[in-house]
Amino acid sequence: QRPTLSPCAPRVMFLSRLPCPRTSRWFSYIRQNRQSSSATNQSDRETIFEGLSMAEPTISPRWLYDARGSDLFERITETDEYYLTRKEIELLEHHADSIAPFLDEANNPDPSLRRIVVELGAGSGRKTTLLLNAIKRISKDEPVTYTPVDVSESALLENAKKYNLSESGFVVKPKVAMYQDCLPELGTLPGRKTFLFLGSSLGNYADEEAVELLSLVRSSMGVRDRLLVGVDTPHGSHKSAGVIEAAYNDKKGITAEFTLNSLSHVNKIAGLDFNTDKFRHVATYDEDQRAILTYVESTEDQVVKTDNGKSVLNLKKEDRIFMEQSRKFSRGMMQKLGTESGLMVTRTWSTDDGCHLIVEYSRDTLTDLGRVTDWIFTGLAQHTLGGKGLLEQPISLRHPFLFYKGHIPAFLQTKTVLDRPIPGFDECRARELCVIFERGMDPEVGTGEVTHRHSKTPPKWPSEEETQAYETGVREAAREIIRDETGYDRLALIGVEHECMHQETLLYMAANAPQLTHTAPERPPPPPP
Repeated sequence: QRPTLSPCAPRVMFLSRLPCPRTSRWFSYIRQNRQSSSATNQSDRETIFEGLSMAEPTISPRWLYDARGSDLFERITETDEYYLTRKEIELLEHHADSIAPFLDEANNPDPSLRRIVVELGAGSGRKTTLLLNAIKRISKDEPVTYTPVDVSESALLENAKKYNLSESGFVVKPKVAMYQDCLPELGTLPGRKTFLFLGSSLGNYADEEAVELLSLVRSSMGVRDRLLVGVDTPHGSHKSAGVIEAAYNDKKGITAEFTLNSLSHVNKIAGLDFNTDKFRHVATYDEDQRAILTYVESTEDQVVKTDNGKSVLNLKKEDRIFMEQSRKFSRGMMQKLGTESGLMVTRTWSTDDGCHLIVEYSRDTLTDLGRVTDWIFTGLAQHTLGGKGLLEQPISLRHPFLFYKGHIPAFLQTKTVLDRPIPGFDECRARELCVIFERGMDPEVGTGEVTHRHSKTPPKWPSEEETQAYETGVREAAREIIRDETGYDRLALIGVEHECMHQETLLYMAANAPQLTHTAPERPPPPPP
């Protein structure tokens, strides 16, 4: 049995009642979107109707958090079953002092450094203050600026009053805004910034949405800033699937009340007549997806209507409406999300039992640099080359363009990666590629002869696919060195300088390729006499 839409709603083909949760581009950032000042506007109504018209009827997690929902969630964190908050507090109580300094400060924090903490969300009270106090202890000469960001002014004021940070020596500058509206401005603040996203809130996002959010933060980070993200870990030897599922099905029924309250909230926003007595809370742990999937399930056949009596959604008994997902992340999953977002994992901390994890990200400047190189080869070069593609020789006696795509990582391998393994390649093939791409040909300007030592031209060049894989593998090996040590050393910087040099060379060659057309702009008319 599947729910069906009434004739007045958009018609869609419904899938199984229990499909995997779908990415919903319309859903707002989670848990930070509490009681919205624009809750009654038309766009919110349209958002709700759009969710209910999806193949899998959905109510955005945004609507879990009206004033009552926020109070209920605080009560959830105090239940015996809900271990997540306790574990994050436990982690911060044990590791706040090691988290507080930046990686390159090691055991010698700079007391004169201007430190700024930007928290995505109104703050989680005790958890946030544990870290803030640790940061304050190493900032003896400069006050710490704390900027929580939330769309709800009341939530910001409530936390500021409750934890009295201003009188504790912090400069508190709350920001009432959506993340995307204020992060670019906050990124320009003078000082070294720590961005916080605690409380396992990342678990509410699908991969695409998580990458979108992390990329947004990354774009506001300076090269010396960082992002700290707290997440719940998946089931395993340290934690059973049953323990995870119980956290979302407490015996007192507070979580069920919390979920069903969103129906009442939606009624107010969209003028609907959901009857909470005709639904039940369902939260199950999907081991394959490593996620809690939360629904409200209809306990009888019913029709949801608008306040003027129009039918919106026809539900059969046991039909479900998807409410939210709460994903669990391993270190590997967090590293993958970071890589896709242009971030690099620099440190991690976990509870002794592995139940909770805090990941520190910094900007992946190697990826920043690599994106320019990739653009030259995959974008610009392909529009300026002939039929041979990357095997086209830009200048007589020089190697083809493909050589330079392999030469950049070969130099990085020679100077930085050295004998470390290259992901995706055995030692023999990695060495062969390094030899092929090691040295280019530089003909004499006057004679056109090549007199210096250079890599021998192979009978057949490696494929573009293998060269791309080699480049990707060397970059990842270089990142591992930076992760294992304390940041960029001199050899890594030489590799960066070398890539920048070749970017300039490649752009020059592409700009002078005969296939590139150039239309001069029309001369402006002469100024009047």
